[in-house]
Amino acid sequence: MYLDVKLEWYGGGWRNAGEPRNIFVNIGSQIKFSTSSNGNNNIGINYTSTNGKQTYYCTRSNKRILLARSNNYLPGTGTYKWYVNLTGNIKQELSGGYYSWIDYR
Repeated sequence: MYLDVKLEWYGGGWRNAGEPRNIFVNIGSQIKFSTSSNGNNNIGINYTSTNGKQTYYCTRSNKRILLARSNNYLPGTGTYKWYVNLTGNIKQELSGGYYSWIDYR
């Protein structure tokens, strides 16, 4: 499971970032991979990034951050679901100051 940080802008459609940015990612996560309807039957996660601070300097490209990975899927043993609680913030620094991440829809 990944968190994709998209460096795009909206101008009649989504476009890749044109100017370099410093990106500050500060996240915390609780993640389960389960077959139960409430997430209590945790199958097991091989890798989890429960807390993370990452900084990308002078970038124009999208970033993909690995949150969790599980190789414990067994075919025929039920329906598997990810249960995710993700908290934190993503900020970008452009020439002239800080701007919070805004999701235009």
